Amino acid sequence: MPSPLNQPLASGATRSSNILKVWLPIALFAVLWADLVRRLSYTWEANEQYAYGWFVPFLALALFWRRWLDRPVPSQPSAFSARSRFIGVQLSPFNFPWPVKCPPTSLALLSAFCFLLCLLLLPLRVIYEINPDWPQLSWLYTLVVVGATLYAFWLAGGFSWTRHFAFPVAFILVAVVWPGRIEKALTQDLMQVVAGVTVELLGWFNIPAFQHGNLIELSTGVVGIDEACSGIRSFQSTLMAALFLGELNRLRLLPRVTLVLCGLALGFCFNIVRTLLLSWQANAHGISAIDKWHDPAGMTIAVACFFALWLLAVLIKRKWSTSALPSPLRLDRGEGQ
Repeated sequence: MPSPLNQPLASGATRSSNILKVWLPIALFAVLWADLVRRLSYTWEANEQYAYGWFVPFLALALFWRRWLDRPVPSQPSAFSARSRFIGVQLSPFNFPWPVKCPPTSLALLSAFCFLLCLLLLPLRVIYEINPDWPQLSWLYTLVVVGATLYAFWLAGGFSWTRHFAFPVAFILVAVVWPGRIEKALTQDLMQVVAGVTVELLGWFNIPAFQHGNLIELSTGVVGIDEACSGIRSFQSTLMAALFLGELNRLRLLPRVTLVLCGLALGFCFNIVRTLLLSWQANAHGISAIDKWHDPAGMTIAVACFFALWLLAVLIKRKWSTSALPSPLRLDRGEGQ
């Protein structure tokens, strides 16, 4: 029999082992996500079009914390004994059940899949250092991190946890740079559409204007609709805000889709207002007035668009929550008799 003097040492060793099992995976994934944010931040800093990406990690953390507060019960029982579960729960301040019992076949397949995902990180990081501006590589690297994180949640709480935390984990995808062909095609189309609509609106105010592709010819000069004024920046930032507000208000699928579509329409309309204001100032005070009003108009329109989208999210939530309530029963006069 072991000596009673050795029992406290054994208990301390067990406690340290359980602390290591709980916090080591959390620390590893924290380092993995910090490295992902660091690499994506190169694009956020170099390209003003993706400057909104600086807010995405903080918004994702806020959404994750809200999901953590009302997390469901793990859908699979623990593989350890009751004593092991008790020790694991007591050591974790977040009440983290770790690990869970999984079918051997699926566990082996998912373990191999996760191993292959993590194995991809080494060559991806090497290529990423050489080509940091390659959009396809950014998407692949981000998808590897997101997939590995969702797999860890599956191990911790089963499918119910994976589904519950899927949106906050995948929210980082809105800050990844778009592929060049898609972004360029969308930008070119938006520039011409914005220029055409602005010329029509200027005609309503008796301001002569002519469209030449993405250029607006005025009596005082030519106003160019560049990428910043094309609407692609407001398109991407509004998409991010609509997805965030939909998750923040816990809307269902149809209300979320409605909020995203209405948000994109709002972003386009506010961007038309911005371009119209700049063209008005250029016609009244000369082309040099655009430099003075360009940044303030863009900031004002962005803030106004966000608050309009927030108000729309509140109205959509109120409408769908009201329509989901059962209709009150009505009794005729003869039914009570």
